[in-house]
Amino acid sequence: MIKEIFGKVKIYRLHSRVDNRGSLEYVFDKNTAYFNALETRVYSMPKEGTFFGIHYREESSPMTKFVTVIKGRGMDYVIDLRKDSSTYLQWESFELSEENALAVLIPAGFGHAFISLQNDTIQLYSVDRSGNDAYSKHINYMDSKIGLKLPVPISEISDYDLSAPFVSENSEEISEEGKRKKDIHIQLADMKYLDSCIDILQNSDLGRAYFSDHEKATNMLTYAVGQKNVYVALDENEKCLGFIYYMTNGVFGSCPYLHIVAVKEEYRSYGIGRQLMKYFEDNASDSPSAKYFLTVDDFNPRAKKLYENLGYKSVGELTDFYKNGINCYLMMKRRG
Repeated sequence: MIKEIFGKVKIYRLHSRVDNRGSLEYVFDKNTAYFNALETRVYSMPKEGTFFGIHYREESSPMTKFVTVIKGRGMDYVIDLRKDSSTYLQWESFELSEENALAVLIPAGFGHAFISLQNDTIQLYSVDRSGNDAYSKHINYMDSKIGLKLPVPISEISDYDLSAPFVSENSEEISEEGKRKKDIHIQLADMKYLDSCIDILQNSDLGRAYFSDHEKATNMLTYAVGQKNVYVALDENEKCLGFIYYMTNGVFGSCPYLHIVAVKEEYRSYGIGRQLMKYFEDNASDSPSAKYFLTVDDFNPRAKKLYENLGYKSVGELTDFYKNGINCYLMMKRRG
């Protein structure tokens, strides 16, 4: 063992040897003598950015996980989900690769997540009891109470992980996103909310991809607010929690187009995005047969899933549309 984190999670370096025939690595040896693998799986990830998590096991039916990478590279995450722990909801990450030959043993009470850092990564994953039962749980990787930071954008993720529940304010599990609702009112933005909108934008995936330059973000939103195309979501204290930027005749000169919807990071599990989307659909057109358009980037599968759940369908893919190397999906929804 080379390191222990949270007093329970153990990181090992696999023992190996090399001779004229090649190399040999011992996956299970004296370091893991107490771990008895019941199931061993091999996950092949063709794409960089393939994401799994956050998965965990209830302590009432404990299960230990053993994870290593036998080809390529990945970032592994361990999250402390023990409610009586002084490090509850804190996390640590470390790279697993075929070069560093590290492996991790994760007991019950800790969440686990993994993202591949290069194409054709292969992960070896073992457990000491079946993981396919009612005791296996998950938490949404976007939960702001955890604040997971990813080194690369997500390219592939399962619907199961996209729809995972969030952690509540009082550290109890809650139901799906949107059932914890924040009271807000939405109004036309003026310049006093400009700095808040810039901050929210730059701390979003969209902002990091396109508007990391503060001057560029400022110029874009100053123009949009001046054109009366931005609406802000405010709480009871008039604090800006999110905004939406749309144009009523943005597509074909007649159809509403949603340019940006962004929510303050710590309020992303309160249904504010859905409320802003509803405002857009209720106010952008009076036509009973209105068609609403938006684009969503390929690095943001969670947003795409949200739009699909709201009734939007992909009608085309735009290669290198806003920025080289980033593709967009053009999505449309018909009123009624």
